[in-house]
Amino acid sequence: MREKVVFLIGLSLGLIGLTGCPGPNPQACAYAGSERAPITGVLVSFTGPGGEVGPIADGGPVYVSSAPQGGNTGFIVYAGAYLTNLNPCGVTLAAQLLSPDGGMVLTNRDTRQSYLNVPEGDLFGVNVFEFTSTMPNVPVCDMAGETFLGPAVLQVWVTDVNGKHAVLEQPVTGACLNSTDSYCASQCGPR
Repeated sequence: MREKVVFLIGLSLGLIGLTGCPGPNPQACAYAGSERAPITGVLVSFTGPGGEVGPIADGGPVYVSSAPQGGNTGFIVYAGAYLTNLNPCGVTLAAQLLSPDGGMVLTNRDTRQSYLNVPEGDLFGVNVFEFTSTMPNVPVCDMAGETFLGPAVLQVWVTDVNGKHAVLEQPVTGACLNSTDSYCASQCGPR
């Protein structure tokens, strides 16, 4: 009898696991785009002081924000992507900044688990309210003297739950979210 109960519990848990992908919107677990095509997309970040999220223009600004967790990371850049041709559930995103020529790593890499459940045209992204916790928080302008106001290359690694992966890169320019923020300019600008 015990074996039958254990089997039924295991079967029930297995069926629950097959009912959809984890995350806030199980309907988004259908494959996004083509399974045979490479992962493609556009890099996104905050686009203004109102907290709007959108595509980053080539060489355009990525805004430096105060790190909500504090610590040795005084400021961060939120970096992510709207993507297609992947399983949008359980996507791992990692990001870092490189020198303008792409040859030198400027920041540590931050990695986050995301559920891309919001359609953005033909691409999928995250809800703006989840953006700061599910998209990489790239540490910049740390207490060790690292600066970041000016040109760089944003590099984002994408891996879906099936192991399909891509690396997206784009020239960006670091900027303070509020141009009159003297603290940001003093901490992130040239010293």
